[in-house]
Amino acid sequence: MRTIIMTAWLAAALYGGGVWAYGGGGGGGAACAEPSFQEAKPEGPVAALSEFGFIASDNTDIDSLGIEIGTGKITPTITQRRNGDYEVKASLPQPIAQPGKVRVAVEAKSKEGCWGSLIRFVEVKP
Repeated sequence: MRTIIMTAWLAAALYGGGVWAYGGGGGGGAACAEPSFQEAKPEGPVAALSEFGFIASDNTDIDSLGIEIGTGKITPTITQRRNGDYEVKASLPQPIAQPGKVRVAVEAKSKEGCWGSLIRFVEVKP
């Protein structure tokens, strides 16, 4: 009887290690794709900042899009392209001509519910 128990323990020790290596751990859920923002303009220094534009990916939930330039929220003009992406333009009511860096913040959800953002500093030079 003792030999059978020892053999069972030996078999478990030799073959059982492979079972532990195949743990199924992990969230099990698929990764959520964030919206992306490309081609932000203006790219370089400007004499006065009056408009900011970019392209938002096709998975962007446009209703969740928020743009803040300086300290104010801006309502953008949005046009959907043929490929599904969105061309976004935000015009300021008053151009910012004071020298320095102006913070531009863009935030939106993807259609899957993941948040994405873009932070840019546009330099205003006289």
